[in-house]
Amino acid sequence: MSRAVETNKPDIYHPEDTAKIFRNHSKADHPHHLWYPLHYKQDVSEEKGVLKFGKKKSGFKNNSLSEIIRLAQAAEKRRECALHTMESYQYLRVFQMKGSSLMVHGLGGSHVTDNSLTVHPVYGVPYLPASSVKGVVRRWFVDALFDGEVENLKNAQTPKAVLGRALFGTGDQQGMLQFYDILFYEGLEIKVDILTPHFSDYYSGKESPDDTLSPVPNTFYAVKVASAKMMLTLHKHKLADLLVELSITTTQLMTMLESWVSAAFRELGAGGKTSSGYGRFTKLQEVYGTPVQEDEAFDHEMEGLTPEEQLILKIRRLTPSDEDMNMSKTDIYRTVVETKNVEGANLLRQYWMKQNSWGLSAKKISKKQTDRCKMIQEIIVSAET
Repeated sequence: MSRAVETNKPDIYHPEDTAKIFRNHSKADHPHHLWYPLHYKQDVSEEKGVLKFGKKKSGFKNNSLSEIIRLAQAAEKRRECALHTMESYQYLRVFQMKGSSLMVHGLGGSHVTDNSLTVHPVYGVPYLPASSVKGVVRRWFVDALFDGEVENLKNAQTPKAVLGRALFGTGDQQGMLQFYDILFYEGLEIKVDILTPHFSDYYSGKESPDDTLSPVPNTFYAVKVASAKMMLTLHKHKLADLLVELSITTTQLMTMLESWVSAAFRELGAGGKTSSGYGRFTKLQEVYGTPVQEDEAFDHEMEGLTPEEQLILKIRRLTPSDEDMNMSKTDIYRTVVETKNVEGANLLRQYWMKQNSWGLSAKKISKKQTDRCKMIQEIIVSAET
């Protein structure tokens, strides 16, 4: 082990061959890859004869990362162009997310300072692996729709469960929904944040937890970005069979996906320390989507139906999405009540039952929804007497 000495800076320890390179070449102001500066070029200080690694980290501002940002932007553009070439058999959706907090993916990874950061091994920028993207969305899906129990998703036979297993996959079957790495480069900065355990001696088994123990500050790198792109693909032919089975249109599914992804990154966040507010993204907006041909066919089908038949078709096509649920309680509900459509009332009741929104008392659901249920029940009963 040798060291390369930089004037007025802490000694930097390297393997001997690497130290020779640093002696012969000055430090680049604009790094081409963050892997080495973040993970291996650790500053060293000495405290009571003990070497301390990584205690004097320094961040990286946007203007010093211009070369890395340029390379990552080009890589993302190439990937998006490649995905466009597959649109004959896959639906492509591209979303733009606004970064609203620092992110620390990979914080608990193996590292000399015990505080790592996930950096793309090829493109050199911080990134969120596709597996983590899928994990965030799937976790939100299970928490929001299946009471946080994975077994409920595995065993239930409801349309939501069938859809979830098909999209995210199971232990025996690959999911139809394909996620891709998210590269962080837009407005990229690497910030130095601090974590201060107050009972480090207690955690290491040396002392009891009391107020006499001193806090031990530990620094770590965190990522700040202005925005990031997320890309998703779905196999068209496999998806078509599933949607016919569930009576859902492709457009409705895409609307649900956007809602799930937006809620997942807004409410759960990605990476480490999410319970402290890290890893949040807001204002998700679709910037590109493969055109869906079924919309024109659906509109043409609606044109040939009577108003009553159109109402029935709309109710049959309702999905578990928040948008469809709101529509069922407003426009569709009002039309059923105004026309006293018995078949529509029965179908609406069935839909609300599946979504756990049916009840004739205010104990489990809101009073407003209880009143809607009573009105629908009256239409059904009046037709039977």
